[in-house]
Formats: sequence, structure tokens, C-alpha cells
Amino acid sequence: MTIAAASPSQKAGQYFPSASGALAFPNNVAAGSLLTIVGWCYTGSTDDRPVLGDLTQTAGTAVLGPISRDLVNTRDVGASNFLHEIHYSVIVKTSGSLTLTLNGGASGLSCYLAFDEYTGTWDEKRVVDMAAANGDGTPPSSGNATSTGPGLFVGGLMHINATTGSAATEDGAFTLIDEEDSTPSNVGGSAISRIVTGATTDAAEWSMSAPTDWIATLVVYQEAEAAASPRIPTLSSAGAGDITSTEARPRVTLTW
Repeated sequence: MTIAAASPSQKAGQYFPSASGALAFPNNVAAGSLLTIVGWCYTGSTDDRPVLGDLTQTAGTAVLGPISRDLVNTRDVGASNFLHEIHYSVIVKTSGSLTLTLNGGASGLSCYLAFDEYTGTWDEKRVVDMAAANGDGTPPSSGNATSTGPGLFVGGLMHINATTGSAATEDGAFTLIDEEDSTPSNVGGSAISRIVTGATTDAAEWSMSAPTDWIATLVVYQEAEAAASPRIPTLSSAGAGDITSTEARPRVTLTW
């Protein structure tokens, strides 16, 4: 299977008005699938930057490969508010049920998880390119990221605003994985993905209904390159060979 023919077998997201939250995949994850997870944390008082061990498997029968922290982006908003966005990925080794938990830290006021699952044959390194950006009041963009061949672009946006209702509209070139806007703490955003069939430079962009502080990211994943087929010689002709008194050496021509 090539990524150009792949599609997400399942996708979802969930908001947690606390420091951590668990997200159960609705269906069993398949062996060989690539799971991409976009996590957001809004923290106060302490700049508790997400780390690799903050995402863990807490239930389920699926066997996973190593979880990779592919990108983290942080923005300081004022004296005591911090926005964190993080991309994780993992390859499923054995199919089964799965629950993942993101620990946003003791200072977490809210966190969010969004994921999708793509079947295929994925490179263990996974990440091809990535970009991150942050700002306020201007249309958010993660900047340009590049795939050297068929690839999966996964973007994420997180925003905070003093006024409830500052919704984001995702880039129309991408497919929406999940979206959360106007939460009780006025934190929201969206996770989006896009498949490209060849070498592509792209950027995930959003529009906002009101000025807001935001962070945005874009990570590119790529399938493993197919191994070159071994070149096997074929027997095209054989002759009687040169005959001596002690041995026979047949004449064989190999064609590669």
C-alpha cells in the first residue's frame, strides 16, 4: 500500500478541563498503522513543557513501538499563561484496543488530544520535515514543510482568547481530524491532515474570527521506501562446453 492510496481508518479528539486526560480509540488499531497524536496544554504559573514521557499507553491489548515526540511548540502569553502544542507518533506492532493518556502536568488548566490512524508501511524514523510558528492577531500559519515524496502532513493549531467564541477555521486543503473551540477556559484549536502523492512543500493555515494568541505546527510523515528487488540471473543458453579428458565444463550464459 502506498500513502497516496491510504486514508485514516479512524480519527477523534477530546478536550479535558484538567491537567491530563485519557483518549480511547473507538476501534482496534491495526498492526503496521501509524498513529499521529496532536496534544495541547494550557498551563498557568509554571512553564510545564510537554516531554516524551507525557504520553503513555494506559490500557488496551495493542502492542506499540516506541512513542516518538516529533515536535513541541511553546508560547508565553503574559506573565503566567503558557500554550504548549506537541506532536507524537507511534507505529502499531500488534493490533488491539488502545487507550493513550496525556499528562499535562500539575499546573495544567486544560489539555486536548486529537489523533488519526493511517495504515501502510511506515519508516521507523517517520518524521521527514516540520515547522512551527506562533503569534497574535494575524492569520495563523505553521510555515512551510516539505515532503520528499508521497507523504502525510499533520498540522495543529491552539489558540486562547479572553472572549468566548474566537473560533478557528481550518485550511480547506486539509482534512479536519478534530476541532475544539470556545471551551470553558477559552482555549481551542484544530488538528488537520493532508496526503500528498509526491514531493510537496506545503503550509497549514487557519483563519480566526477574532484576534488571539496562537501556536501552530506542521509535521510531515513518510512511508518507508520499498526495498529494491534482488536481481536474479536467468539461464538463457547452455552448450556442450569444452571437453577434456578429465572434466566437462558446460558453457552457460547468464542474463541480468
